[in-house]
Amino acid sequence: MMSRWIQGYQDVDMLSDCLLHATDAESLPFMGWLKQGRLPQFARIESRVVPILGLMEILAASRLLADTDVLGGGGKNAGFVIERNIHEAPVAVRMVKIDAGESFNFTAECNHFAQGFNPLSSNHQLRDFKDLQYGNNQPVAIQWTSLTQQQRQAFLSALKRGWVFLAKPTVTNFIVRRRGLFDKAVDTEGTGRVLLNQSLVNTFLQGWAKYRNAQTKPQVYGALIAGVSLVPLTTHKHVPFTPKAYGAVSHQTAEAEFLAQQKDDVTHM
Repeated sequence: MMSRWIQGYQDVDMLSDCLLHATDAESLPFMGWLKQGRLPQFARIESRVVPILGLMEILAASRLLADTDVLGGGGKNAGFVIERNIHEAPVAVRMVKIDAGESFNFTAECNHFAQGFNPLSSNHQLRDFKDLQYGNNQPVAIQWTSLTQQQRQAFLSALKRGWVFLAKPTVTNFIVRRRGLFDKAVDTEGTGRVLLNQSLVNTFLQGWAKYRNAQTKPQVYGALIAGVSLVPLTTHKHVPFTPKAYGAVSHQTAEAEFLAQQKDDVTHM
C-alpha cells in the first residue's frame, strides 16, 4: 500500500537551498524554514530557482486524513523529485508523500489539532486551529499567518475538493472496506474470518466524518472555504503534472466515484 519506487526520489530533509520567494536573497534548508513555522515556495537547484509543487496539496490531504506526522520531524515522511525539461534543466521540485503510517489519528494525544478542542488536555495544542502540524513531536507548527496568499489558496482548494469527495459514502466505504479484500488477505485459509465487522467500520467512519467536518468549523477554515471553487487551481502551467511519468494514474473525481461503486476492479475505462 502506497509503495512504489520513484526514480530520483530524495527525502525532503535533503532539500538544502530553499527560498520563501523567488527573488529572496536569504535561503535555508527546507527543514530550517519548517522549524521557524514557515514554508518555502521555491528551491535553488543547480543554480536555478524553481517552484516547489504539491506541498500544500499534501498538507491538505494530511489534514483530512489526520496524518499527524505528514512530513516528519526529521523530514523522512515526505520527499521530492526534480522535474526537468527536454534539455535536462530543472524546472520544478515535485513533492512526494511516503509513509502515511500516522494517518487516522483522530483523537490521539499527538494530534495537536484535536487536542485544542479538549479544555482538559495538557498535551500540545495548535495556537491557531488553522496552523498545520507536520510532525508528532514538534513544538512548532506551520503558522497559517506566515503562508502567502497563493499557498493558502492552494491549501484551501485541495481541502475543499477533498472534503466534498470524502463526504460521499460510496467513496469512504470503498476506502475502508476495499470490497472485503483486507479480510481475504488475512484469511488465507478461507475460514470466513472477518476483522472489519460492521460495528468497527461504522465507528471508524463516524469518527472520520466528525474529524473532517471539524475543518469547517468557524474557528478553523469554515468561512475561508465557503466560497472556494471546486475547480482545481491552475498554477505553474509550464510544469504540468504527469502521473504516468511516475508509473501512476490520475483519476478525476467522477472517475474515482465510478470505480468505488463497482463490484470488481476496473482496469480500463
